[in-house]
Amino acid sequence: MTNSRLSIRQITIYALMLAALIVCTQISFNLPGGIPVTMQTFAIALIGFLLGMKPGILIVGVYLILGLIGLPVFSNFGSGPAKLVGPTGGYLIGFIPMVILSGLAGNLIKKNKSPVIYISASLLSLAGLICCHLFGIIWLAARTNMGLAAAAISGSIPFIIKDIISIILGYFTSEILSKPLSQVLTKT
Repeated sequence: MTNSRLSIRQITIYALMLAALIVCTQISFNLPGGIPVTMQTFAIALIGFLLGMKPGILIVGVYLILGLIGLPVFSNFGSGPAKLVGPTGGYLIGFIPMVILSGLAGNLIKKNKSPVIYISASLLSLAGLICCHLFGIIWLAARTNMGLAAAAISGSIPFIIKDIISIILGYFTSEILSKPLSQVLTKT
């Protein structure tokens, strides 16, 4: 018989990963134009790779709800509905497909560590990043009356290399943390 309830250990790990996302969000500086550069993509990738898709959706969902209701969890301690509907709100919403695809990649790697799986997982993670950027570009263009090309140039292109490196670091960090984490979760 399986128990669908979360254990105290799982809740603690999820809370710690939520805290890590919030902290990584605050490690930021602004580029010209006010676009914040943060470590959020690292945290999203780490959460997906380490915990999988379902916990990742839960953690990112809670993060977005906390910011929506006014807790200062978004970049530069921002919060509220204005942040979600503002120019960078699409990137925040884009974290959902990103964590889904990173989580699927993480689940694949846990089952099989063959070269084909690593390539598939890499492509899934990259697709998640692309989804996040596409949501962000489209939203930025719509909210600022920029063209899509101008929105991509100001809101995504400067961050692509940093975000790809963030995903790679998220994967390697998850590999380092996965064994101790599984030991904690399997203790009785």
